[in-house]
Amino acid sequence: MKRIFLLIFLSVTFFAMSEDIAIPRPKDDLLYTEYTSRKSSPYIKKVIESGGWLAKDGEKFAFYQDTPSVMKVVNKGDEMSLKIGNNKPMKMKVSAAGGGEYSDVNILFTADTAEINRIFTINREAVGSKMRYFLQPKVKDGAVGKLEFMRFVGTDDKLEKLEMKYKNGTMIEFKFFNTVTG
Repeated sequence: MKRIFLLIFLSVTFFAMSEDIAIPRPKDDLLYTEYTSRKSSPYIKKVIESGGWLAKDGEKFAFYQDTPSVMKVVNKGDEMSLKIGNNKPMKMKVSAAGGGEYSDVNILFTADTAEINRIFTINREAVGSKMRYFLQPKVKDGAVGKLEFMRFVGTDDKLEKLEMKYKNGTMIEFKFFNTVTG
């Protein structure tokens, strides 16, 4: 009996380890959420706190920070705009070809589960009705290579908390609230 239980346990474990793990995605690629964040680094004396909102509608993405300074990032198709304070917006072209090497937060907005699993080792555990995820980069170069880990808590379509730690000791934490998807 013990051997049968052990065989069943091992086969379920190997099956779970071999499957691609999907991370939370906004339902129908539609998202609005407000956030607060804290950033600490060995290079700055005190913690930087900020707040704002972000929205996603398919390929369109907007990020707005209202504290401590106003910053707005808007991405529509292959054009991105960055506006800080009262300065004129900077516009730049972004290509889909550059999307193969994800930056840190960018990974949370792609539907390509196979690509995410190629770039990161993902562990997850259920905590009540929520899932806790831990991502460690397999890729050792580019933007992802600077990341030590990402840890977040969420459900199927909403993130509640995101923590990122970089190899240089920088730590960034986001808390999301008033989230609407779909």
